Amino acid sequence: MAAPTAARALRLDARELLRLGIVDGVVPEPPGGAHGDHAGAAALLGSALGAALDELIPWDPGRLLCERGSRFHRFGVEAGNPAGAGVPAGT
Repeated sequence: MAAPTAARALRLDARELLRLGIVDGVVPEPPGGAHGDHAGAAALLGSALGAALDELIPWDPGRLLCERGSRFHRFGVEAGNPAGAGVPAGT
């Protein structure tokens, strides 16, 4: 029962994850929600995944690995203030 309250407090919603660059996009649900239209949700997801993968086809594997590593290293860094800045090493 506390999960929705915790998620709001942590700002773990699609909009915030997109703003932070943790996700590349948000796939909309079909009218009435994914729980009511599994096939519609799967079609929307398939379309979004196909488009995302199509963008990566021209990239060479080295670039993909480098970009992915750089992206993960940026997680938790906001506006030039690295996570843990000001915290002494080893604490």
